[in-house]
Amino acid sequence: MKLTQNKEFEDAYDNNDDEVQNVPGSSTQTSRSKKVIRDWKFEKNNFVAPDVTWKIYMGVVKMPASRVYWSNNCRFNRIADVMSRNRFYTISRYFHVEDNAIAKSPNSVGYDKLHKVRPLLNILQSNMHDTPPEERHSLDEQMIAFKGRSHLKQYMRNKPHKWGFKVFTRAGASGIMYDFEIYQGKGTCSDYGLGFSGDIVMALASELPEGKNFKIYFDNWFSSLQLTIALKEKQIFCIGTVRQDRMVKCKLKSENELKKEGRGSFNYQVETNDVALVRWYDRKSINFLSTYTSVEPLGTCKRWCMSNKKFIKVQRPHVVEEYNKFMGGVDLADMVLELYRIDIKSTKWYMRIIYWIIGVSIVNAGLLYRRHMTQRHEKPKIRLLEFQTSIAAALCEAQNTPIRKRG
Repeated sequence: MKLTQNKEFEDAYDNNDDEVQNVPGSSTQTSRSKKVIRDWKFEKNNFVAPDVTWKIYMGVVKMPASRVYWSNNCRFNRIADVMSRNRFYTISRYFHVEDNAIAKSPNSVGYDKLHKVRPLLNILQSNMHDTPPEERHSLDEQMIAFKGRSHLKQYMRNKPHKWGFKVFTRAGASGIMYDFEIYQGKGTCSDYGLGFSGDIVMALASELPEGKNFKIYFDNWFSSLQLTIALKEKQIFCIGTVRQDRMVKCKLKSENELKKEGRGSFNYQVETNDVALVRWYDRKSINFLSTYTSVEPLGTCKRWCMSNKKFIKVQRPHVVEEYNKFMGGVDLADMVLELYRIDIKSTKWYMRIIYWIIGVSIVNAGLLYRRHMTQRHEKPKIRLLEFQTSIAAALCEAQNTPIRKRG
C-alpha cells in the first residue's frame, strides 16, 4: 500500500469515520436550529472536513485576527474564495460537539466537566491506543493555552503558556502521543492508591501491554518508590527523578559529602525489590529511581568549569544517561505542536481543546508518516509544513468545495 500524508491523517484523526462526521455535525445542527439563520445551507454529514480545513490553514498562515483573512489588503484566497466571512463566524458561533439539551447538570451524579468535548476526546484517545507503541515512553505535563473563563483553567509558572488546561501526556521518544488525561480536579483518573501523581502514571500506563518490557520515564512530581514497584509488578520498567522527602528511609551520602568528592561523584543503593536509588552530584545532587539499570556502565559528559574556564569531562552513571536520552518525548511533541498551532481567539473554552485535538492529530499523523517511511528504508519526502498544508488541500479536494466568485 502506498503511504500518503492524508492516509496517515485519516488514521490519526479517523476523518472517514461516520462517528467523527456526525458528532459535531448533528450537535451543531441542533444548536443552530434554535436560532433563525437565513441563507445558510448546512449539510450535517458534510461538516467536519471543510471546517477542519480552514482551521488547518489558519494554523500555518497566521493573521492578527480571523477577519483579516477576508480583508482587501491581506486576503487569503484559500479560505476567502471558498467560505464567506459570515458563514465562517456562524459555524464557529454554533459549533457544538454534544447537544446541551441532553447534558447532565453540574450537581448530578456522573457529571463530566469535559462533556462538551468528550466525544472527540474519546475518539482521539481510542485511535492513540490503536497505534503500535514504542519501547520507551515519557510522561509529562502539557498546557493548552487559554486565558478566558473556565473552572478547568490552571496556572503553571514554568510553562511557556502559563494559563490554560493542564494535560498529562504519555508520548514515545519519537514525539508520538499515545495517551493523555486532561486535568479536571478530583476524579481525573481512577484511584490506584498511589496518590494523585502516582495514579496518573498508572492510568496512562494502563494501555501498555503487560510483560513486554516497556520503559517509562517521568520527573520527580510523579515518582515514588511505591509507584516504581507497582509498575514493575506489571513488567513495565521505569526511571524517574525523585524528591528527597520521598526517600527518607534510604541512607545515601549527603549532598555536602558528594560535593567534597567533586562533580561526577555518586552513591547508590539497591532496594529489596531490585529498585536502584542513585544520587549523582553535578552542580547539585540529583536522585534517580530505576527498575532496570543503575550505575554501570559508567559514562562521561562534558561540563563547563567556571574556575578553569574550559570544558571538563564529568563521570556520569548509566541511569542518568538513559533518563536524559529518553525523557523528552512530551517536550518534543509540544515543540512540534507549537510550530503551526491553531491559534484562533475564542471565549469558548472547549474550542481551545478542539483546536488542540486537531493539532495533535496532525502531529501524530506526521510523525507516524516519518516512522513508516523509515521502516520502509525511505527518506521522508516532506516536512511538517508541507504535510499540514497537503492535508488541508486533500480535505478540501475530497469535499469538492466550489470556489466562490467575488462580487
